[in-house]
Amino acid sequence: MSSELETIKIPTQLEEKKRGKYKSSLVKKIIEQTSIGEPITKVCKQNGISWNTWNAWCKKDPKLDELFREAKERSVYFTIDDVTTLTRDSIEKASKGEYNMTTIKAIDTHVRWKQFLASKYAGKVFGSDKEKLTLTSSQGQKLEIEWLK
Repeated sequence: MSSELETIKIPTQLEEKKRGKYKSSLVKKIIEQTSIGEPITKVCKQNGISWNTWNAWCKKDPKLDELFREAKERSVYFTIDDVTTLTRDSIEKASKGEYNMTTIKAIDTHVRWKQFLASKYAGKVFGSDKEKLTLTSSQGQKLEIEWLK
């Protein structure tokens, strides 16, 4: 894990209370794994809870939900690096004849899926690829024009 992940602070409100609450160490593990792009359903299963349990915790605790959302947004950086590495390695191996067309197609599908996922959070991380102009009349009517950069 990178040093950035090791410094994630879990607020004290997320500490384990009496029955029915979660441990901050479990939450930290889930947040760390999510921030490196692991699917939340897989992370939950690996940590011995269900997706429904995680979802219920997030619904009940807005701070936990915000930590989770931030981790998903941070996963964009990991996903970009992962796609870059996978693509470069694949090109190298394909040029050496180590990959057949089935493998190349599977890698292409995987890369496209990763790009799609990253694009869902990229606007929050890197800003939008859209520009917007809003004009308001003296009567308060708005005209908005939006375009891609």
